[in-house]
Amino acid sequence: MEWVQFKGIGKLAAFTSITVAPPYMVKEGFNRNNPYVVGVVELEEGVKTVARIIGVEARQPEYIKVGTSLKAEFHEKREGTETQTLLAFKP
Repeated sequence: MEWVQFKGIGKLAAFTSITVAPPYMVKEGFNRNNPYVVGVVELEEGVKTVARIIGVEARQPEYIKVGTSLKAEFHEKREGTETQTLLAFKP
């Protein structure tokens, strides 16, 4: 096995707007009135991955289109003394 670096560019293959959030997302303010989007992204290299989709209107999923070009972004989430790096994609 070897590490491979990807460009971080892909297209939205599928998505869902989530209104019932797990506790860690509720802490960030997501709920029935403030949903978020998670999608399957097919990278240029052919690999598919699941990640949060940001920069789209989760309250109006009818405007989010499969096939939309996306670019990876990494976000740091701090909780206490721990930091996690989270993958997200945006148009």
